[in-house]
Amino acid sequence: MTGVEMAEPADPLETPEGGEVETEGSALRILGRTFMENKLAVIGALVLIAIALFSFVGPLLYHSNQTSPTLILPNGQPGPNAPPGPGHPLGLDNEGYDILGRLMIGGQISLEIGLAVGAIATIIGVIYGAISGFFGKYLDMAMMRIVDVIYAFPVIFLFIFISGVYKPNETLLIVLLAIITWVVPPPGPSGVISFPTPSGPSWSPSPSRSPTPS
Repeated sequence: MTGVEMAEPADPLETPEGGEVETEGSALRILGRTFMENKLAVIGALVLIAIALFSFVGPLLYHSNQTSPTLILPNGQPGPNAPPGPGHPLGLDNEGYDILGRLMIGGQISLEIGLAVGAIATIIGVIYGAISGFFGKYLDMAMMRIVDVIYAFPVIFLFIFISGVYKPNETLLIVLLAIITWVVPPPGPSGVISFPTPSGPSWSPSPSRSPTPS
C-alpha cells in the first residue's frame, strides 16, 4: 500500500452545502422550451392563431350581411356572382352573399367542431384505453378487437346512412366524428393509453400490442 487514500465518490443525490438542490425549471417551462425548439409546431400554432383571429375577431372589424343576400349592388349591377369591388373585397357568391364574411363564419364553425371533436375523442380514448390496459388479459384483447372493428368500418357508409335518416346539424357532426376519431389514426388515444397502463404486479401487455423485438 502506498498510503495514498482514495477519495470517496460524491453522492449525486446529496444536497450541497448551503441550500437545496436547484431544479432546472418548472414542468411548464420545460414544456414551453421543448415546444419552441420544434419549428413545425411553432409554425402550426401561429397559423392556428391567425385562423382563429380571422374567424372570431374579423367579423368585429368587417361587417357583412349573412342573413339576407345582396341581389342588387349600389351601382345597379346584379349581386350574385359579383366580382370583387368596393364593400366586397372577395365579391359575392352565386346567391349574393359576401364571400369574405362567409369565410369568417365558416372558420368559426370549423374551429368549434374541430376543438369539440378533439376533446371528446381524447376523453373517450383515454378512458377506454385506461380500462383496457388496467384490467388487461381477455378484457384487454376484447376491447382492442372492438377498436379494430371500428377502425376497419367504412366511414363513408356511416355518414351516408346518418345523413339519410337525420337532418345534418353541427351537434350530430361532432358526435359522429368523435365516435370515429377516438380510434384513428392508429392506435389512437385508446391504444396509446392502454399499452403503458399497469394493472398490478402481474401486469403484462397483451400479445396483440407487445413491442416487436428489434
